[in-house]
Amino acid sequence: MSSTFDLYPPAPQGIPANLTASTRRYCVQVVLVLLSLLLFVLLYLALVAAAGYFVWWSFTYSMGEPGRGNVVLKIGAIAVSVMLFLFLLKGLFKRQKMDTSFYVRVREEEQPELFQFIRALCRETRAPFPKRIYVSPEVNAAVFYDSSLLSLILPVRKNLLIGLGLVNVLTLDEFKAVLAHEFGHFSQSSMKLGSYVYTANGIITDMVYGRDSWDRLLTQWQQQDIRVAVFGWALGGVVWGLRQVLAGIFRVINLGNLALSRQMEFNADLVAVSVSGSDALIHALAKLDFAGQALGQAVQDLQAASDHQLYSRDVFHHQSRAAGYLRSFRKDPRLGVVPDLPDDPASRNQIFQPGDSGIPSMWASHPTNFEREENAKRHYVRSLLDGRSPWLLFRDAAGVREAVTRRVYRSWMPPDKELGLSSAEQVQAFIDDEHAETTYDPKYHGLYEGRYLEPGDVGELARASSSYPEDQLARRHADLYGGELEAWMKEYRERLAEFDRLCALRGGKVLTGKDLMFRGQPIQPRDLERLWQMVDQELGEDRQKCAKLDRQVFLVHYAMARLLGGGRDLELLSRYRFHLGAQDFLRKLSIERANAEAVVQYLVSRSQLSEQEMRDAIAGLNAAHAVLDNGLREADSLMLPRLKNMETGQPLGDFLLEDRLVSPLDPSANSIAGDWIGAFFRQVALVLDRLRRIYFKSMGGILALQEQIAKAWQERARQEALA
Repeated sequence: MSSTFDLYPPAPQGIPANLTASTRRYCVQVVLVLLSLLLFVLLYLALVAAAGYFVWWSFTYSMGEPGRGNVVLKIGAIAVSVMLFLFLLKGLFKRQKMDTSFYVRVREEEQPELFQFIRALCRETRAPFPKRIYVSPEVNAAVFYDSSLLSLILPVRKNLLIGLGLVNVLTLDEFKAVLAHEFGHFSQSSMKLGSYVYTANGIITDMVYGRDSWDRLLTQWQQQDIRVAVFGWALGGVVWGLRQVLAGIFRVINLGNLALSRQMEFNADLVAVSVSGSDALIHALAKLDFAGQALGQAVQDLQAASDHQLYSRDVFHHQSRAAGYLRSFRKDPRLGVVPDLPDDPASRNQIFQPGDSGIPSMWASHPTNFEREENAKRHYVRSLLDGRSPWLLFRDAAGVREAVTRRVYRSWMPPDKELGLSSAEQVQAFIDDEHAETTYDPKYHGLYEGRYLEPGDVGELARASSSYPEDQLARRHADLYGGELEAWMKEYRERLAEFDRLCALRGGKVLTGKDLMFRGQPIQPRDLERLWQMVDQELGEDRQKCAKLDRQVFLVHYAMARLLGGGRDLELLSRYRFHLGAQDFLRKLSIERANAEAVVQYLVSRSQLSEQEMRDAIAGLNAAHAVLDNGLREADSLMLPRLKNMETGQPLGDFLLEDRLVSPLDPSANSIAGDWIGAFFRQVALVLDRLRRIYFKSMGGILALQEQIAKAWQERARQEALA
């Protein structure tokens, strides 16, 4: 192992002495946030004091002559005052604790080189050493801490989180820059202010948006006899008003804090520049998005392998391989690769271009990457690049990778399931087989990506294929994917993107910049509905054109297969029927999951539901349950065709869900258990994931068979020409 000095990239020369000095704008943002926090503290203390006085008054105030009515009024006033006081007080005693169950804590005795690296960086950035250091599978690095009411008084030591998905793609100089950015947050005096905002937000969020036993008690109160319930309804009205006031304060505090957060990001970036130059952090930023996509692809691949009891020791091996797969799939070998620096040390390159994130700057907590690059390179100092991997800082890197990989599996698998881990190479061989089957030939120009097949009744088409002139089959096959298909598919994808933007605008999403442009012209609000209808009609025409081509593809290949003999026509027909059956289930279940999620969102947004609203919610969830139940029953009659890594002839339903489906909800129930919702949505997600996998494999199997049929037809024609 190399010494720590050798593993710590030095800072470049020429860093301006005042580079990280606080700007005037930064100081103004700090003052604004402090004022908004002071407003909250004063108002909150006043509300607590007023509620406490109300409790005292309700116990001591005389209601007049003793009588049944006065006694009820006295008890009601006491109950309302106590409940109101508890409502205001309960937020102070809720500890906001970060869930670290997904993380693996690392200690100095286990990873001395990593800790020495971090200590050196803390000295260079003048930041305090973290309380604890954790690693996770994420493509991320972050500062986090637990908070409570004491956080407003006592200093809180911060923890450092290092995502190994980030370590896996960065160079040593980039890793230093990313951690220096995080230590920039450690060393910022405004980080303490951030913890105040975090704590205040926790209190406000709990009271405004949180629903707990207090709310359930209020609901039960309001359902009692009207003579008792009237006090509960009065309290409910007061609490509603308080929540509206606190929600307004919540927005004010966060609006100021969002602006401060952006300034803190700029400042933390400059801390990174001060120890690693202007390029290293920007190079890391350029890799993040694609690294996240590669990790997501790797996890998806591992989920497919786990369906066959194959479990890998190293998710990061698969992240690296997934990066290569995605570059090949998207036909861009430079995805996630940063450009080389110019030969002239004084020249800078430009990684990010001006653009818009789709979020108005006043509501964005982070600057855009373009803004961050401009900030980091305003006083440009070339970084001293170090292409070594940060994995060198980890002793027994394989052991660390395996420990974190186990956390990945626990994110979707039962905690008590035994995992017999295999080598990453063995699991990757399985994944490569999967990718080979689901990677379609470039000659299709994306025709089979992002849409469903719509050939119609393939049985009827099979019967109609007998009328196809045999001498025209070769020409008609050549016309299927030639001509203007490539240009048309490009236009089709552009229309899909336009439709997505218009749908977002119709849904109330705030878009800015280039997202508000339509075919070179700005989108006017008055034209929105007309443009949406126009693009929707164009996509309908595209769908009809695709469906016509789907029918031609089936007809040509089936006619060839029928004339060739050997049973390939029956196999093709069988594959299409299987595919269309699985596709129909996938389409219906995807729609019903979205509907069920909307029902759950509605439930979460309401503190109280009428009896009819509860019945409607149960009916909506049961409708999704019925689609899943019926789809699984129908899937039992669909036998898997010959596919890689699958058991030919196995009922599709057996593969989609091994466990028993949860029972539907009782239509007359007056509540919905959270456990039922969790179990149901887990089963829906599992079935959808497996359906998508089968869908893409089945599509690949159909295309492979059609290519075999076409080659056999061409070979027959060649043999006949030689005869």
